[in-house]
Amino acid sequence: MATTVGHALAGVDCLLIYRAINPSKNVKLGVLSLLGMMFFANAPDLDIIVSAFLSNDHLKYHGQQSHMPFYMLFFSLMMALLLLKTPLRSFTNYSLGEQSYKTVFSLVFIALLSHSVLDLFTGPLRGLHNSFGTPILAPFWPDRVSSPITLLIGPHHDTADRFFDWYNVWVVLSELLIFVPITFMILLLSKKMR
Repeated sequence: MATTVGHALAGVDCLLIYRAINPSKNVKLGVLSLLGMMFFANAPDLDIIVSAFLSNDHLKYHGQQSHMPFYMLFFSLMMALLLLKTPLRSFTNYSLGEQSYKTVFSLVFIALLSHSVLDLFTGPLRGLHNSFGTPILAPFWPDRVSSPITLLIGPHHDTADRFFDWYNVWVVLSELLIFVPITFMILLLSKKMR
């Protein structure tokens, strides 16, 4: 899995790309819309919290159902309903602008899906090494799918000591070196397209 920072920046990139290819939707680019996309891009990793409550092992259920696009579709449908059919609609309209169910569903789904795509290319070493894999084809294919190329280095998160070590600082910095230039390029290109 990539770090929270990498997933968050991928969520921002998803919003920027969506706005660029759908200019007629007038999706707002503000603090709340950015934070929302960052949250949804990281949401599949909330299974670590669920694992900690349900067992003594915080990684027991990590990287399973919450990382499957099939469940992401269901979650996106539920979130779009929640954000548009409840009192949260005024908050959603404030943060995204007046949007349709399809637009909110699409934004939530691509943010969630970006998580599994990043995890598909995350492994122990960069280069021509198999990634850790993700259940991106489940429930239709029971095995984790691994990429033969690793683009991102997975952080250590098995213990608190390893989570807060210098290795993970390097992993976050390397993701910033990858994603920040990509984000700025997308922002510049999207401004030219609008």
